[in-house]
Amino acid sequence: MKAGHITLDWSEADGTRWVSKVLVDPKTNKTEASLHPYNGGPIEAGPLQKNYLQALVKKLGSLDLFLCTAYAVQDSRSNATPPWSFLRAAKNDRRAVMTEILTLGRYAPWEAFAKDQAALLEKQLEGTRQQLLVLQASAEDVETYRAALAGMDDFIDGVRTALGKAKDRLQEASGALDKAQGVGRRRRRPGAS
Repeated sequence: MKAGHITLDWSEADGTRWVSKVLVDPKTNKTEASLHPYNGGPIEAGPLQKNYLQALVKKLGSLDLFLCTAYAVQDSRSNATPPWSFLRAAKNDRRAVMTEILTLGRYAPWEAFAKDQAALLEKQLEGTRQQLLVLQASAEDVETYRAALAGMDDFIDGVRTALGKAKDRLQEASGALDKAQGVGRRRRRPGAS
């Protein structure tokens, strides 16, 4: 037997083209894989198989995602280890795959940001209330008190508006996350956990 190779031209979803080259030496039982830009250029990954596979996962997604979306894995009588199957996978594994398919990970930072903004605005509102109490207690001149109070009312209205917007963004992010997770739950088979 003599050494051989496999060359594959392929594209990502965004149209970026790549060339995968796999060199196989049956005498030494070694395999090297490399990933190159289609139009030439420096090697993107390889020749170590580990580096090549990591680059593929970054570009194409996890192997589990591929196995549950590209084709249905069939059981084999000759293989004692059953293949990975989405329907037979543990609940957490199915959730992880559905999160990757639906790209739900993008909502978590938005939700966290909206919660942080709402908490910050709540603190600002409380601080403003405290300032208002101090002004009410120490105001000797009625006109000065009225002018300060009018300014505080405007500021409180502005903070309330900002707080309302932050809460709306939080509800949108939470609603989108709940809706997306609900899609994953509705698609489960009856009787699946």
